[in-house]
Amino acid sequence: MLVTTAALSLLAYGLVGYPALLALTSASALRSRPNPRSEAKAGRPGDQPRVDVVVCACNEARVIGDRLVNLAALDSASASLQLHVLVDGSTDGTAEAARRTAAEIELPVTVFEHPERRGKAAAVESLRGQTHGDFVLFTDANALFSTDLLRTLLPHFEDATVGSVTGARDVVPTGRLGRWARRYEDLLLQLESRAGSASGAAGEILMMRRGLWGSLSPHETNEDFALAMAVVRQGHRHIFSPRARASEVAEVSDLHGLKRRARIHAGRLRALTRLESWQGLGPAMGWRILSHKGIRLFYPLAGVAIALDPVGPSLLRLFTGLGLVCMGVAGSLGWPRPLATAAQWFFGGLVGLVWGALPGKIPWSREPRQPSAS
Repeated sequence: MLVTTAALSLLAYGLVGYPALLALTSASALRSRPNPRSEAKAGRPGDQPRVDVVVCACNEARVIGDRLVNLAALDSASASLQLHVLVDGSTDGTAEAARRTAAEIELPVTVFEHPERRGKAAAVESLRGQTHGDFVLFTDANALFSTDLLRTLLPHFEDATVGSVTGARDVVPTGRLGRWARRYEDLLLQLESRAGSASGAAGEILMMRRGLWGSLSPHETNEDFALAMAVVRQGHRHIFSPRARASEVAEVSDLHGLKRRARIHAGRLRALTRLESWQGLGPAMGWRILSHKGIRLFYPLAGVAIALDPVGPSLLRLFTGLGLVCMGVAGSLGWPRPLATAAQWFFGGLVGLVWGALPGKIPWSREPRQPSAS
């Protein structure tokens, strides 16, 4: 019974208790926070801010052209844009596709190509000396923005305490369960931002002051989180903007979705078990990371523990066990979609815990992208 009680307590705190406490602390923080010094402009005084857009790509030939066209369509009246595409070990002609599109759009595009795949962290780090703007916008090759994204992001930097801003990832198409999960996640990130800094960063949208771009280890598997936390360590806030959104097409298969979820969990586990990940963040930020990102890693184990606890309530064990079996069947069949999606999260989380706990490189193979949603 102790195992079941502990598992239920973990789920209750993570899903209900933490959001409630966060709502209280965020309200208190808003009341006590002094009015920040406002900058006349988000960039250099009397001039348009310069924004370097960084796209790292590996075997993205099917989508990189649409991505560059989408970035060129951004309303750049409020900023001067420079696009940087780093092609990391591609074998499908991604660099050539990027150069063809670059010749057709009006914005300046620089394409860097590395013949061997080094990983996203090493690729991002290699571009640190190639950017010279006021801000850097990191994004993925398969994401798409609305044209008003810069008008959404740049005003946040008029607050001098804000060092970086992230947005939300909308998967197209998505089911009802996915939409509910996205709204819940957005709410947590908004509350965390009001309390101080958000504990998450989306690789599809992460904009920061260039001077706060922290160095990355080439072995980093959670690059966006590491970049955002480097901003916090330097005394600035990392916040979430609910109106800044990126859309991307869902994975081509449920198996790919499960592997993606497993990689996210494995990378998160490794990031949170490294001592340097916590240094310089402070107790309040540490609490938010642990409650939002850390505890969530163990939700799948909590479900298994409840189902297998020999002294737990029989009815609870039965329903939990049946639920896990139904998720497994739905995940293998791909239907019904809500259960199939839940199966990706649950079983991907279990696999990710194993991958993250074992030494060595986290296994990852990229499947072909779906064509970008227009």
